[in-house]
Amino acid sequence: MRTCEEPRPPNGQSPIALAAGQRPLIVTGDDFERSSLCSEYGFAEKVVEGMFIVVNSITIKIHSKAFHASFELWQLQGYSVNPNWQQSDLRLTRITDPQRGEVLTFKELTWQTLRIEADATDNGDQDPVTTPLRLITNQGRIQISLKRRVRVSSILCRIRSPCLVQ
Repeated sequence: MRTCEEPRPPNGQSPIALAAGQRPLIVTGDDFERSSLCSEYGFAEKVVEGMFIVVNSITIKIHSKAFHASFELWQLQGYSVNPNWQQSDLRLTRITDPQRGEVLTFKELTWQTLRIEADATDNGDQDPVTTPLRLITNQGRIQISLKRRVRVSSILCRIRSPCLVQ
């Protein structure tokens, strides 16, 4: 990935949202509850919620005039857990409150190795070459709580890392 010298102008709504027939949504306050983009918490949401995802590796490299950076992640796993952060039956991984119209779900992401590196670029001056910053972790995890309103597609997320490095 390379950075742009001049930011691009916005180019409209996402093609995926347009294909799904969604209109742009710009509402605030109480109008949000009455918006026309309401969706119920149905079968599709439950299927996505129950997915167990495994990714062998992710590599992102960024090049700009000021710096070079890389982000590498190996053996990423994402899955649903119960409120005590243990893998269990999918029915126990969500808490539904019909009176408030909310669903609380719990997720956990684990990885084998994470490596983040950033380095200033050589600008051709007399400055000495810099030492890159590196963060390498082994067997990390983060825990995610998602609160979703049933009638409106709004999600509140809380992320916590019980221990960055184990």
